[in-house]
Amino acid sequence: MMQGVFDEIIKDGRVDFSCMEELRRQAFVDCMMLKSEYDNVLGYFGNFGTLGHLDEDFAYFYSCGIKPIPIEGVDKFIFKYGDKDKRYCDIVNSTKIYLNTEKCPLLFSSKIYIVNQRCIRMKEMLAENSKKPVYFMPSYEEILNILQENYDTKFDNKLFEDAKRQIANINALFGEIRKTYITGKELFELEFFSRYIVNLDDRATFLKKCLDILLLSDLDCVNKERIKIQCCCLAGAYKLLDACMKSKNYYVVDGFGQEIADIKYTVDGCFLDGPEKLTY
Repeated sequence: MMQGVFDEIIKDGRVDFSCMEELRRQAFVDCMMLKSEYDNVLGYFGNFGTLGHLDEDFAYFYSCGIKPIPIEGVDKFIFKYGDKDKRYCDIVNSTKIYLNTEKCPLLFSSKIYIVNQRCIRMKEMLAENSKKPVYFMPSYEEILNILQENYDTKFDNKLFEDAKRQIANINALFGEIRKTYITGKELFELEFFSRYIVNLDDRATFLKKCLDILLLSDLDCVNKERIKIQCCCLAGAYKLLDACMKSKNYYVVDGFGQEIADIKYTVDGCFLDGPEKLTY
């Protein structure tokens, strides 16, 4: 389970950011187990809020016992197993090939898919290549109907309030982590890959341990000004972004909830005009 991965990342009084991708690999196992026992996994694409920070609407998923997990393809090695579709960006193409080759346990474990409203290409691709229901992120009034329609579940107010509390705690932890000496690349890795920790309490505990170590490591560097880099769907291209940065003291705002004119980077093939494209 995740505890073994936590021990691999946090050891000898330091955080080993090179192991962050192991959180996603462990999620493969965790989601397969959840599917087998409860069939309660929901695959989502797009950051609803900002990277690492959960939108409060996610509490509705947890209120019904549903476990949301990111489903986008994050690497290019999968391209050797299928051809790129010129209609799609690298993220959608990577996800498509994973889906068609059945090589991603996250896609397989998900009972339904939910996509941010702005990415019509991902929704189109999933609808064309999967028999599972695909939705744009609904309003909170519609979320419960969709969950009850597809899962044997009902709303639990205690779970809802617990999830809201956990989400607020996680968002606050990221706010504090951004104030430490952590580099922009390390911060992105922590924000991006911690999303694969399905259990919110486990996620908060892991982030608190990371924060405690970062604060102890270099107190003089707390509260530095960070450069804001606005991106859309950076995912597996984050190392290329880091190579472009003159300063390593930055943070990425990665998501659809921004003005398109403010987005500086996205991935190759994205339908958005204007941002610089980064190739997987």
